[in-house]
Amino acid sequence: MKKERVFEIMRYLSCTVVITTVSWGSYAIFVDKLNMSVFLSNLLSWLLATSLSFFVNKLWVFQSYTFKKDELIKEFITFFSSRIFSGVIEIGGVPLLEKIRFDKPFYTLAEKIGLSLEFFFTDGIYSKIFSGIIVLILNYIFAKLLVFRNKTNVKE
Repeated sequence: MKKERVFEIMRYLSCTVVITTVSWGSYAIFVDKLNMSVFLSNLLSWLLATSLSFFVNKLWVFQSYTFKKDELIKEFITFFSSRIFSGVIEIGGVPLLEKIRFDKPFYTLAEKIGLSLEFFFTDGIYSKIFSGIIVLILNYIFAKLLVFRNKTNVKE
């Protein structure tokens, strides 16, 4: 694997940590503090994280410095279109997994190993983590192959 690709993946993963923290943190706040439904909390956390993700991926991960109006609009639309596809997996998958009690074994495990943080007992959080891993992989593939494939490294 080329050195450039390795650094790109490292940038992507480091940004993913920040964006995932925003997504999961806002999700927990929406569910626990604002008493929103799992579905609405997940939708709002996805919108927030996806908006942040566009700018981080464009500028830092894939180093696309195209700011011409037409190019920027194309990137934006392609990015959000691909994220809508993967977002359907997350937005639909989290409540579905939570409904079939995917999280129950993880709650039991968290209790057995003595985790007492409220975050680990938030409704649907383990479903969100599992869905997030699938979405992480899909989003990198979409961004690399569809959105920022014709990146311009010269600031315009």
